[in-house]
Amino acid sequence: MSNSPLEPGQQGEINCWQLNSGAWRATCRVGLYSGATAQVSGSGATARKAKTKLQQNIAKKLSDRFGGTERLVAPETKLSVLADLFLAEAELDDTIGDATVAGYRKEIEVSTDKRAKKETIKIKSELGELKVRQATTHRLDMHVKLLLAAGYKKKAKDQRAILKKMMAIAVRYDALDHNPMDNVTRVKKRAGQPKAATPEQIEALRAQMARWLAGEAIPGGAARYRSGPRRSRKIVDIAEVAIGTGARPGEVLAVRWCDIDFDAKPPRLTFCGTFSQQKGGTKHRQTWTKTKTERTVQLTAATVAILRRVGAEQRRSGITPDDDLVFTTRTGAIFDEQSFNRTWRQIRGSEFDWWTGRTFRKVVATHLSREIDPLAAAKQLGHAQDSMTLRHYIEPDQLVPDYTAALERLTG
Repeated sequence: MSNSPLEPGQQGEINCWQLNSGAWRATCRVGLYSGATAQVSGSGATARKAKTKLQQNIAKKLSDRFGGTERLVAPETKLSVLADLFLAEAELDDTIGDATVAGYRKEIEVSTDKRAKKETIKIKSELGELKVRQATTHRLDMHVKLLLAAGYKKKAKDQRAILKKMMAIAVRYDALDHNPMDNVTRVKKRAGQPKAATPEQIEALRAQMARWLAGEAIPGGAARYRSGPRRSRKIVDIAEVAIGTGARPGEVLAVRWCDIDFDAKPPRLTFCGTFSQQKGGTKHRQTWTKTKTERTVQLTAATVAILRRVGAEQRRSGITPDDDLVFTTRTGAIFDEQSFNRTWRQIRGSEFDWWTGRTFRKVVATHLSREIDPLAAAKQLGHAQDSMTLRHYIEPDQLVPDYTAALERLTG
């Protein structure tokens, strides 16, 4: 029986004895992850030290070619460790963008930002101390349902997707027989129609942006501004450029002066980048958009006027913008989408709380679809086909065309 094979990771009985030299030696048999069984030993001045050295040598043996890389995850591994491994693998995957990894990290890690709400539900804060074997379908399902009950539908969907990827790693390392997330409640999205904005709503929003610039209070948003530097037009200018081009706010923020051709007839702008956040919070401009493609759009006179004014103000200030960026902080540093969204929520208030970053694109797509056709809207937004534009960005026209002439023949 003493020579019978051991299961991978299993240890046999430890034998410890004193040598003629006075030192101690401890040995035992260990099952390797290759299927073989090896004899491992350790020596020390005392029996205790010999056994400690033995355990260190066992750990090293299990970290050899057929060991450590296969046992990074075990049933006793905490989900916080599994989450770190998931993030490390995502960072090494060339098919996953920096922004996507940042999104994963945002849902996993507890924010160290003093402005962050401490009660925000994160994977590590809620599940991090659970061991892999304790992460049952029921326990993970309750986590998703907790988020749904609190009204965090998007967070529930995002964390469900992340947890499924995490637990798939545990299955890959044989720490689990199956993925417990397979039968966790799915977050279903009710099919809805895109909502753009009417010309009257756009003008009302512009009026509200003007009141915000003047320091007035916005219902459900910014309080009245009484002291300090005047509110910057930057957010308003970014919003206007987004309305004038159909670009994502993040794409507008990543525009450089070299991307604009003021001499063309009409002037044009090439969207060819966006921002991403690396581990540690460092932000940088990446040279591709969300769809990994570039697109050049023609600019309206109003949009050109905004960009020329921003350029003149930048030159007068004497700052040198990072990466030749058009929109920056007061010191010329990167002004990212997170900062834009934070201020935009203050501007839109409760009256326009439905106006998100995607709404800018819906407004442009709906307008071009009605003025020209859906294909024109798709090209402006950078979509390869108009089917996506129709499904997600163009608000259907509720007014049915006039068919009364044909119907007259039925009604007499």
